[in-house]
Amino acid sequence: MQPEYDWQAIVSQMRGPSGVEIKDRRSNLKSFDKCFVGSEAVDWLMEYEKATREEAILMGKLMVSERLIHHVLDEHGFKDGPLFYRFYADEDTTSKPDQSNFQPTATVPEKSERDRGLDNDEGRDSKDGEYSGGVIDD
Repeated sequence: MQPEYDWQAIVSQMRGPSGVEIKDRRSNLKSFDKCFVGSEAVDWLMEYEKATREEAILMGKLMVSERLIHHVLDEHGFKDGPLFYRFYADEDTTSKPDQSNFQPTATVPEKSERDRGLDNDEGRDSKDGEYSGGVIDD
């Protein structure tokens, strides 16, 4: 049987001034806004909720199952380790989409003076018939 928790009060305290450190963090060249570290949440729950380590880990797992927190990439359940978690209440639904993997698409430049010497036969040079396609520089 699982104990009953006042999740609203616990989340409010965890997000408050004496709560877990919620801040923007970086890992592997990616930024994660408004998140905290799983092991720090366990330590906080042990101190402020007077939980044992095992109870604090269970509370973290329950917070995930209750959809109060989640791993920032939704790749892990709750773990007592150096993983980043975010309160759903701290999700920024008004921000721009994540552009950390943004890759510009290439545009086809207009024909230059050099290219005007090509005939209309699939980019083949009119004098020797070989393909003269180029590479778009980044």
